[in-house]
Amino acid sequence: MIQNRYFFLSVSLLMTVLLACKQEAGTGGKARIRGQVQHHEAAIPFASVYIHYGSNDIPTAGYQDSTRADAQGNYTFQNLQKGKYYIYSIGFDANWSPPSTVFGGMPTQVYQRKEDVILNIPVSE
Repeated sequence: MIQNRYFFLSVSLLMTVLLACKQEAGTGGKARIRGQVQHHEAAIPFASVYIHYGSNDIPTAGYQDSTRADAQGNYTFQNLQKGKYYIYSIGFDANWSPPSTVFGGMPTQVYQRKEDVILNIPVSE
């Protein structure tokens, strides 16, 4: 009976430690998500890019972080944990006829602690 109690206590303690060490999606890690914002395969320079932590769904209450794409449409989110993310972008395609605001998003996931995820974001008018 005493052995069962010690076994139960040991297993409970181990589970508590393992659950407390689990990292959630978000910042503080060594992974990154990067890519290019594209409208019909053409880069969208200076597009705004947003990230939502912990979900593969379009968020209903906003995004946790944002960045701006460079002149070639490239963006990067660094120092991420393993987990699910939703990336969304909005920009302007001056080369489209007529020039248009373009937007779109897609889910992705970081599987490894130190991973480089490449995610090109297709946007449309």
